[in-house]
Amino acid sequence: MSIQRSDIADGGRPAYRAIADALERAIGVGDFGPGERLPPVRDLAKKLGVTVGTVNRAYVLAQSRGLLTGEVGRGTFVLARPDRQSRIRIAAQDAANVSDLVVNQPPCVLSDEEVSASAAQALAAGGADLLGRYPPTAGLERHRAALACWVSRIGMPATADQVLITAGVHSAIAATCLAALRPGDTILVDQLTYPGARDLLGSLKFRLEPVATDGDGAMPDSLAAAARAHGGRAFLTCPTLHNPTAVTMPDDRRRQIAQVIEQNDLLLIEDDIYGHLPAARPVPISVHLPERAVLVSGLSKCLAPGLRLGYIVAPLDRVGSITTALHDLLVAASPLPAELFRYWLDTGQADEVLGRIRAAIARRREIAGDLLGMAPPDGSPHLWLPLPPAWGAGRLVEEAVRQGIYLPRSDVFQVGRTAPSPKAIRVALGSVPGEAELALALGQLRALLDQPPPRAAPVI
Repeated sequence: MSIQRSDIADGGRPAYRAIADALERAIGVGDFGPGERLPPVRDLAKKLGVTVGTVNRAYVLAQSRGLLTGEVGRGTFVLARPDRQSRIRIAAQDAANVSDLVVNQPPCVLSDEEVSASAAQALAAGGADLLGRYPPTAGLERHRAALACWVSRIGMPATADQVLITAGVHSAIAATCLAALRPGDTILVDQLTYPGARDLLGSLKFRLEPVATDGDGAMPDSLAAAARAHGGRAFLTCPTLHNPTAVTMPDDRRRQIAQVIEQNDLLLIEDDIYGHLPAARPVPISVHLPERAVLVSGLSKCLAPGLRLGYIVAPLDRVGSITTALHDLLVAASPLPAELFRYWLDTGQADEVLGRIRAAIARRREIAGDLLGMAPPDGSPHLWLPLPPAWGAGRLVEEAVRQGIYLPRSDVFQVGRTAPSPKAIRVALGSVPGEAELALALGQLRALLDQPPPRAAPVI
């Protein structure tokens, strides 16, 4: 099926944007497959009754969304897997003169020397067994004990027997859902959510239904209504420094959510990936639901993204089934990152690195407050920035990239497309290497927002 005039018959949008949206829909449902060549610009313009410039601009916009690639002399082609994280990446990672405000990571505070030294010492302490045999799927007992100690610092009581080690939060979420649910089951999620989790669960054939939120996070009445209306089996939420809004759910709301989960026989999957960053925070919702909650987290946001060390804290009666699902997914995570973490924890280096990251985030929060007039909450490496009335998020992303500032499209965080696109943009404060470079990027963003959007060239 190709794009028809009726696909872009929307008087509320410029034609180039309507064509790009139609392309995204067509690619999403498989009308255009990975690697397929799109019609030449001139041919599509003639068919749709628009100018060549309009179609060319639509193709450029679709490329910025990670949907297409253009090859000189050959044409324009559909990229593979456009429904994945590529949709929030709008440029190559090694592009020069770029300020990347997309990737949500903590500022790097580690030196080459301390990484080399601590890695060598950790491996020496761990011995040849770290490499000489397959580790248990759940992880080595000493590593699980270290993580149980770590998670107890946020008020989550756990024993080593309740902890399973994963290769990041993605595999933790996948294993939990595969163990507890069946394909086709409905998982309730915040109406704005981490797109990686949304896309992962979609690829595993789970149905996702949104739960409305307010300034305190997920709303109990909305969760209850969604559970009844859609037959929800589980609720996935990120209540501490929520991605993308940076909201931390207060304790009284957490208790209300726990009560709704209990009343509606739901499984809670609590994403606590940012949980160690605030200096103070409420205890996890999982504490209030010891028999029906699984907490998933990792060290990517609080210590080092490159560790790729995630973990699950589950009720004992779920550990066996989740372990089986983990084995199906990855057999076992490498024990090397866990051994390095255990060494850091035992020597106090984990606390030192966490303290440095908190301090670096605090400095970047201050830069954001000075330049954007708004700072994220304590500990948050990202800011959910409301936009002036004249700006839409999509238009801002387009204009910012012209200045070498990369931002994620706001609609990638949405679950379902019934609500209007968010009138805000997520700004990641940790991915730009230096604070001076961050200040320059945020200053450019502020200058852009202080002016009305540039007038678009006339299109038909």
